[in-house]
Amino acid sequence: MLLTFKEVYKIPTHEMNRIMYGEESDSLGQSHDPMILRETFEDEETKEILKILGEHPKFKRTLSSLSYFTDKRNEKFIAHVNHFYQTMKGW
Repeated sequence: MLLTFKEVYKIPTHEMNRIMYGEESDSLGQSHDPMILRETFEDEETKEILKILGEHPKFKRTLSSLSYFTDKRNEKFIAHVNHFYQTMKGW
């Protein structure tokens, strides 16, 4: 279970060792602040999103069309997409 946690949150091995065993990291000058781990996770999340967009150009074009919508229309579109996702994720 810990390995899955480590992979999902993209925690580097040296950070996982520090968390579990209290060992100091060998990396120079790196902070062990929890925000660093969150930022790393967000960076990895962004990479995955960009990968999906690169693999699905039609989806990318659909999302990029949001920049032409008014704020109100954007909110409505996003609400519909979120509702659709919530409906479909159980399939």
